[in-house]
Amino acid sequence: MKSNNLFKHFSIIGIGSLLSLLLGFFNTPIITRLVNPTEYGQYSLFLTYSNVIISIMYLGFDQSFIRYYYEENKLNYKQALLWNCIKVPLIAYLFVTIIGLFNVKLIGNLLSLDLMIVIFVMIIVIVQIFYRFSSLVLRLEFKSKIFSSLEVIQKIVFLTCALCLLIYSNQKKT
Repeated sequence: MKSNNLFKHFSIIGIGSLLSLLLGFFNTPIITRLVNPTEYGQYSLFLTYSNVIISIMYLGFDQSFIRYYYEENKLNYKQALLWNCIKVPLIAYLFVTIIGLFNVKLIGNLLSLDLMIVIFVMIIVIVQIFYRFSSLVLRLEFKSKIFSSLEVIQKIVFLTCALCLLIYSNQKKT
């Protein structure tokens, strides 16, 4: 790949990351002002637990996907590699989710989370597994504009969902 073309891809990804950073910069004060500390603590626990579970669910297969992606330049190879790398995290997710569904109350009590938060963790983990592998494909195929747009859209969706959950939570209290 030419260095000029590579610089273009890095620049586009950098712009997307910068926009995502700016959205996060403005997002954090808004949410911390609107949410009481107890709810924000539960939100932080939610993020911590979901990030730990997601990291464990990958089992390093996301890195293996990156490592072997350019071994062959055939579409069938890349599709098979994607399937082989994503199926183990999906099987691990199903295994943990089935066990979790039978023990939702126990898990909620152990982790100091209510039932809906445990269910949200289960949902966010599967979404993040698919998001991780899809974003890797975009990066590895040098589709920088789509990758950067997806990063910004993810932040906007996050802010929208957070505000909707906040509104729902406030209506539930009254």
